[in-house]
Amino acid sequence: MVFFSSTVRNAPTRSSRILQKLRSRVYLDRPFSKRGIKTLTVNSGSTTLKYSLYDVTRRAGASALDTELIASGLVDKVGASENGSITHNRSLVVQGEPIPTHTAGFNMLLNVLKEKENIDTSEIECVGHRVVHGGSSFSKPTVLTSDVLDEIRQLSSLAPLHNPPAVSGIEASKIAFPSATQVAVFDTAFHATMPPSSYRYAIPKNLYEDHGIRRYGFHGTSYKYVMEATADYLGKKSSNLNLIIMHLGGGASMCCIKNGQSIDTTMGLTPLEGLVMATRSGDIDPGIYDYMLKHGYTEDEVYTTLNKESGLLGLSGISSDMRAIKGKALKGDSDCLMAREVFAERW
Repeated sequence: MVFFSSTVRNAPTRSSRILQKLRSRVYLDRPFSKRGIKTLTVNSGSTTLKYSLYDVTRRAGASALDTELIASGLVDKVGASENGSITHNRSLVVQGEPIPTHTAGFNMLLNVLKEKENIDTSEIECVGHRVVHGGSSFSKPTVLTSDVLDEIRQLSSLAPLHNPPAVSGIEASKIAFPSATQVAVFDTAFHATMPPSSYRYAIPKNLYEDHGIRRYGFHGTSYKYVMEATADYLGKKSSNLNLIIMHLGGGASMCCIKNGQSIDTTMGLTPLEGLVMATRSGDIDPGIYDYMLKHGYTEDEVYTTLNKESGLLGLSGISSDMRAIKGKALKGDSDCLMAREVFAERW
């Protein structure tokens, strides 16, 4: 059975997936209370803060939780040269103001929550953060201590587009919500069940043992959400499901699930491996790296080319957005036609 997880409107948000992960780590250890726990979930990007605020109540007796979405939104253009904005519950509430840092973004977010939802900082008891790369150290939601944050920083070289802004968001959140429990949810955790035959590369063993070079996989919060939603829809237990799920967005990957567990996925040591993506090349001959270096490219230029200038953007020459590429392809643009064919061929 094949299912698709998309980043288009009305698809499950990463915030709701983060909340799902937090259930077992934070809420179910608490005693029953009729008072809801105000919980903020955050996905910190390099220039954005996506957020959702929930009221979570534990029912008496069982492991069930009631969750109510209070608000959600986007702090946009964090650290960008142009002025930023905040969209709250799909309404533009702040526009034309500079947002120089994630800390500034969180402070503006606090003001919006106070003004629009009458929520004070002290009322938020838990903040959940999406972190892309947890390496082999983190296979479940983890409370963010200083040691944990240091490990996440050290993993930034494996997810340079994702982990650094997550660290910035976590640091800013700790300042904004000093009394809240801060928890990290890792994209890589879902793939901890992969067997060695799936995650080992055919390279010398010491590179795996000494440097942790192996396949980790990503988009785990998305895959877990889709799997559990599919189980609910079919009236089955997740442990009885065998699925192939495709996560299609700016970053794209596939995952093979057997008996409710990830056994293989297309992304690897970093989110660069696998399918053709918006600006990432996906699978290419590793010899291309050496070839580019020997032909005058610096290491940084190779990194930028493969992560930010390749994929659909590189193939089409006009855009990383499939909608724009499709429009041009329908008008006969040969590069856009090729981009669509290569994208589909690599599935």
